[in-house]
Amino acid sequence: MPFCKIAEKSFIYDVTPLENLYIEEFMRHAPGDFVKVYIYGLMLCYNSAHFEPTIETISKALNLDEKTVSSALEYWERTGLIQRDADGVIFNNAKSIIELDSDTSEPAFRYEEFNKKMHAILGGRALSSYDYERVYDWIELFGMDQDVALRLMEYCIDLKKGEDVPISYMDKVAISWNKKGIKTIEQAEDLIQSASLNRSPSKDVLKRLGMNRTPTKDEHELYLKWNDKGFKRDAVLMACTLMTQTLRPSMAYLDKILEGFAERGITDAKAIEEDIKSGGTVKTEAQKARSPQSMTKKPDGRLKDKRTYSKQDFEAMLDIK
Repeated sequence: MPFCKIAEKSFIYDVTPLENLYIEEFMRHAPGDFVKVYIYGLMLCYNSAHFEPTIETISKALNLDEKTVSSALEYWERTGLIQRDADGVIFNNAKSIIELDSDTSEPAFRYEEFNKKMHAILGGRALSSYDYERVYDWIELFGMDQDVALRLMEYCIDLKKGEDVPISYMDKVAISWNKKGIKTIEQAEDLIQSASLNRSPSKDVLKRLGMNRTPTKDEHELYLKWNDKGFKRDAVLMACTLMTQTLRPSMAYLDKILEGFAERGITDAKAIEEDIKSGGTVKTEAQKARSPQSMTKKPDGRLKDKRTYSKQDFEAMLDIK
């Protein structure tokens, strides 16, 4: 038995040293859950006599799933702040990692041609050495093609609508792509197209029709065709109400309904709603122009039009397209 030791449970009143260098150079770039895992793991290291640190115990203590804890440990291992071996996890001093990086003979910025393309995509903004290393991890640790890494950046910029998307956000996307096995440009394009279709308003239409799935490319293009004809999202969804009694509602059936509205010049949601309520009797301006109410009789009994017409009016009355 040792001559002296810390009383049990007194560790809760103790402190866990966290370097300012860690906060400035590592923490502010990392995902929030990963920071929680690092700090809690550091506390366990300083108080190992009171704990048996495992992924399971960290998971339960932080209310995170074990997959997230494992991903966090992989992340911090990539930075060099921790090392893992058969005995467990070793936490390294942040200062020693920074000094090791500055002393290495390896060039700080590898992949010269790749870097040029990356800077063009990012609008020429400056990156830290840590940002470069995280991007290089996609290639070296995840096995991504360089073209895939560049496409990932373009995808994130399109998604967030700006070149100032932080590398930390892109890194989360890269981790997600790695878990899905995305290594080639073909796989990346398939994933991006699927994600794009999943965000398409055509998914809302399918949901209204009782189909909770991702739209196909053809269904998305059908929706774009309706947009070109003047039907906005709310108008398309309003037209869906005409299929409530249909046994098998479909986008093809909806296309025929919208074609009918388009032929009558009805394209906005309010007009469609009024037409449905009136049983299809709502008339457009062109139809009203052909109405007998717009005519008067001449002395000889022939009808005389009270209105004046433009060339466009005549074309509308004659259904000239």
